[in-house]
Amino acid sequence: MYVRMDDLLRRTMESIDEETLLLVMSDHGFKDFRRGVNLNAWLRDEGYLVLKDGAREGGDYFQGVDWPKTRAYTFGSRAST
Repeated sequence: MYVRMDDLLRRTMESIDEETLLLVMSDHGFKDFRRGVNLNAWLRDEGYLVLKDGAREGGDYFQGVDWPKTRAYTFGSRAST
């Protein structure tokens, strides 16, 4: 799995420019999962991820995102707090 993830990271880094910030985060799972963070909700609340007017949460992943206005998003687990 580490080899596959390293390859994915390598390909991602090759496809972005020097102006793009790429953050890689991981929870190693050493404890019970009792709490989570929805990073896209945080990014939305802070103005980095923007939804289209009238878009609602909970639909298909990224369905209501206003991409031209969005500066950051995350792809991965959809855990909630």
